[in-house]
Amino acid sequence: KVEEKPLKILCLHGFNTDGDIMKRQLRFLYPAIEKTSELVFLTAKDKMWFLPSEDENGVTTSVGWEESLQSILDTVKKQGPFDGLFGFSQGAVATSILVGMRSLNGILTKEHPISFKFAILVSGNLTHDPKIAQAYARRECYSLPTIHIIGKNDDAMDPKNSFALAKVFINPIIIEHDGGHIIPGTPSIQNKVSTFLNQMVEEKKQGHKSRL
Repeated sequence: KVEEKPLKILCLHGFNTDGDIMKRQLRFLYPAIEKTSELVFLTAKDKMWFLPSEDENGVTTSVGWEESLQSILDTVKKQGPFDGLFGFSQGAVATSILVGMRSLNGILTKEHPISFKFAILVSGNLTHDPKIAQAYARRECYSLPTIHIIGKNDDAMDPKNSFALAKVFINPIIIEHDGGHIIPGTPSIQNKVSTFLNQMVEEKKQGHKSRL
């Protein structure tokens, strides 16, 4: 029998990749995750969570987001509940939006159709779609524990944008590294992620005890 791990994390990949590629991208960080967490990798339709498109007035819309959101929610229903989300690149953008949609009391509604307790965002960015960006105004949703991993030499996602995203969150843990657009797994980063996940395990245990 496979031992059940205390945490379950939904992983959202970057633009023009898929769940299998993200699994390989995560291999250097995996030693920090494997003891505590089961990972579920979802693949977006056409390998993207949305396609940014500007209209004649310069207003950005996220083509395909509604369909992707439904796919994520369907996965949560079938394979959840999930304790946390892990997003890389465009998947981190999607994760940031989902944080603003989460239910704080575990009761799912149309406005708050997902529930989770923490998030890890690597090479993230704010959405430029004003309609979807309304999620960021739900300040109470952004008080969850988060790690933001940012590459100083990221040429695909400007580090300034990743820092701007982190500022939306309350008390974010920011981890900088010297690399580029990657999911890094240096011993120092492994240690920080492992410590964070162990804390999430403890908080989950305390939550169970408080309900008994």
